[in-house]
Amino acid sequence: MKKPEIVDHLSGLDTGVFERGYHHQVGDGEWYEVFVNKTIKEEFDLDTVAKFLMEFHYVCLKDYEDLNQITFFVPVGELKYTISYLTNFLLHQLEGAEPQVHV
Repeated sequence: MKKPEIVDHLSGLDTGVFERGYHHQVGDGEWYEVFVNKTIKEEFDLDTVAKFLMEFHYVCLKDYEDLNQITFFVPVGELKYTISYLTNFLLHQLEGAEPQVHV
């Protein structure tokens, strides 16, 4: 799977988790490129984030340590492994609560 250029600004991100984000719609789904904020980065190292994202579709964390960047793909029809699920996981883990899945 070839990752396209992801440049469309993603609005509505939770600022308690992300500094900024981008997305790009393609025929079979949507690509996301999000940048966690300083608090999240200090709390979640690369291994923790990688372990959580194992079930997501195509994930790239090569720039997580340097740029706080998480890139992933959500195929059409995917209801669980989405930007909302990632946001909830990071936010609730930070607060010490169980993540909520919104389907």
